[in-house]
Amino acid sequence: MTGIYNTFMGPQNRAVTMKLLWFSFLMITLPLGTYFFLLHIIFEGNKLMVGWSAVGAVVVSNIIIACYVIMACTEEDPTEDKEDFRGMSENIHASIRSKHDAEIFATDTQNEINSPPKRKVQ
Repeated sequence: MTGIYNTFMGPQNRAVTMKLLWFSFLMITLPLGTYFFLLHIIFEGNKLMVGWSAVGAVVVSNIIIACYVIMACTEEDPTEDKEDFRGMSENIHASIRSKHDAEIFATDTQNEINSPPKRKVQ
């Protein structure tokens, strides 16, 4: 039991665990609350409107799931190191510069090969 607790409540996972528990609480309470609110308050006990109350609960459930997915996709990764991207960018620039220098060298070499030999002046 302590292994699971330590895993979920560790420093890296605490925020994720709290979000999961919060959305789990919302998934239990809001759809049920919506169902009974629509059935007894809005539709005032009309038993024919049970289906519409259920549809309302399903819509609320889907909204909660969509919110959870959006939050999960937009949160930052705490293990991601921003310095890696700077180093990668510098490596790309260096690679581009070296390719450019190689093209200039190749062009100069090709020009020397195609040009007539120079005479030595005596």
